Amino acid sequence: MTALGMRCDSIDASGAAIPEIVSPVLYKRKNPRPSEDMIFTEGVRYRCAWLEESVTVHSDGNISCGLDDPHAQRSFGNLRDQSIASILANPEYRVMQEKLWNGFHCAHCGHFRPVAHDGAPPPARPLPRTSIVLEPTIRCNLACPNPPCIPNNDSGETTRDGDFLDYAAFKIAVDQVADSLETVHFYNYGEPFLNRRAEDMLAYLRGRRPDALIVTSTNGIPLSNPTRADKVVAAAPDRIFFTISGVTQESYARYHINGRLALALAGLKNACDAKRRSGQEKPTIIWRYLAFCWNDGEDEIERAIAIAESYGVDEFSLYLTDTPPGARSIKLAPGSPSFHRFRRYIHLDSEERLDHGYHCILPDNTGLWPVESVPGLGLIRRMGSEATLIRSGMAGYIDFDVTTDQGAARRIQSITVETAWGSFKIRIVYRLWRRVRVRVPQRFRNGDVALKITTEDYFLPSLRGSDQDPRCLGPMLREQAAEGVFLLRYARWWRQVIKTMAP
Repeated sequence: MTALGMRCDSIDASGAAIPEIVSPVLYKRKNPRPSEDMIFTEGVRYRCAWLEESVTVHSDGNISCGLDDPHAQRSFGNLRDQSIASILANPEYRVMQEKLWNGFHCAHCGHFRPVAHDGAPPPARPLPRTSIVLEPTIRCNLACPNPPCIPNNDSGETTRDGDFLDYAAFKIAVDQVADSLETVHFYNYGEPFLNRRAEDMLAYLRGRRPDALIVTSTNGIPLSNPTRADKVVAAAPDRIFFTISGVTQESYARYHINGRLALALAGLKNACDAKRRSGQEKPTIIWRYLAFCWNDGEDEIERAIAIAESYGVDEFSLYLTDTPPGARSIKLAPGSPSFHRFRRYIHLDSEERLDHGYHCILPDNTGLWPVESVPGLGLIRRMGSEATLIRSGMAGYIDFDVTTDQGAARRIQSITVETAWGSFKIRIVYRLWRRVRVRVPQRFRNGDVALKITTEDYFLPSLRGSDQDPRCLGPMLREQAAEGVFLLRYARWWRQVIKTMAP
């Protein structure tokens, strides 16, 4: 549990990592002028799609923005007192847009994005908006050690004026924006299906807006009741996420405190069974597995994948997160052997990057990170535990250079190069480039050749006190083959040009 007043990273309902200050004075602050708390950054412009295109309805009817206000710090109005159109006409929206454009950003939110400095400022959006976030309840049946959720689940704290969004208020909100509604997030903070009318709300949403994208989320336990699972599936949301992190009660309950794994899995299975019986394409059922340092063993993940397949889950998704503090998975660090093994299951954001506190660029599909400069070694590309070079074999050989800047000069390190015709091991020289020439047999020279490079000599900066770099790093490569192929092709092209110019 995070001490009050401590700054830390947290996860919101969209899965994004946001900086959060946990302090009693911020709970249910209902600040009608959030623009006054924005922070200036010189030389940067920002925009926020959530502010421009969405509206968030809290369980007490309060209107906020985005998915990033767990303690109800902001208020643009309340749908019990005003129409949503009049709330969205609040000048505070425009003030915040203008301040974002002029280099300010919200202090307790991570959804703003930098934009080109010479771009056009955002226009004032006509109403209604295109997206709505509905918070059926702020309460949860679990007590996960997620900083925003701690006060929300504390009976001694108050973060909303009402714990449950009543059906009448729900209909008011939906009916006012339904005509142009494109996306519905039927979840925010709390367990949506603790609201007894949740299934009815989903059914009304689908009937009122048949073409909208409707997404919801659950820990699975409320749907261990088969009747409720049947009704949720019958309402046909587009996606339903089941957050179940672990396949043993011990590992599961370390994060999902007060939860019973058997009930969570029963809820997941009930939904899959209901979908199969209905013959519907919707919902897409996604098992979201938060990976921590205690549930990231390859055996446990493989077992979870096997269970998902046996139930008929549509997608199994591994979420790498650094919340709560100290729980980050080391085994699944980008570039590690486990990362490569399960990469196809690892969740990425819309920019094809890790989120949830893993603020780093991923290695590309070959296992190499972008070019960087290392003093004394020049331009290099780092690999993790493995990488694959795919090059043309027409020259009869493939060259690349390899070295390492880890360890010491006398420490023996090596890489293994695997090819279609054999494999061999090469010693790495500390901070000295070693040229590797792989000769390509004649029968492989007419196409591309794959060289798979693996090593056991890798390290994790996070274990050496560098929490800002969650990668797994191995040797460095400096490729020569691409230049050689280019020169060869250039020479052939020039000979052809000479021939065409000849009398």
